[in-house]
Amino acid sequence: MSPELEKYRASVRMMAESKSTLVFPNDGPEHACIVSCELFNTSSKEVNIFTRSMSGVFASKEGYLEAMTSFIDRGGKVNIMVSDSSILESGNSAFFNILQNKYPNYVDLIEIKKCTLDKPLYFMIGDDDKYRIQLDEKYKALVCFNDSERTKKLLGFYKGWYSESVSLKGKIPHSKGN
Repeated sequence: MSPELEKYRASVRMMAESKSTLVFPNDGPEHACIVSCELFNTSSKEVNIFTRSMSGVFASKEGYLEAMTSFIDRGGKVNIMVSDSSILESGNSAFFNILQNKYPNYVDLIEIKKCTLDKPLYFMIGDDDKYRIQLDEKYKALVCFNDSERTKKLLGFYKGWYSESVSLKGKIPHSKGN
């Protein structure tokens, strides 16, 4: 990892551990991965994700998967809502293939749903006080590790969309060995 990314990682970790109320930028897939990992690392109950397909640049990176599986090991619940399930349903998602190999019963640990909302909007919510909101496909996002007011509003939108979404349980094939 470059010295610049190490510095960003250290800054993100410091803001997360100190529960800073500062809203800070995330610019690029490397920053997105660092922030997402820290959201998993500092959450204790639930992480909710809305994304296009879980097949992006960092969804199958080892650091991301390690942070997610560590969160699950600590008893955390992960809910994922995708707007495009074609890669998942084809069995060609590196993210889910790796996850299935590590957690064969992942369906019981991660709830995956398909929604009809198809906008360039991506977000991740940790518990009820942390978020990463991305409004474009260039990974430019805003992040905060201690903003319960905004997080609860975002969580309200997420839960509404989530309740109207269709479960993908039984629709994602077993690993194809990727």
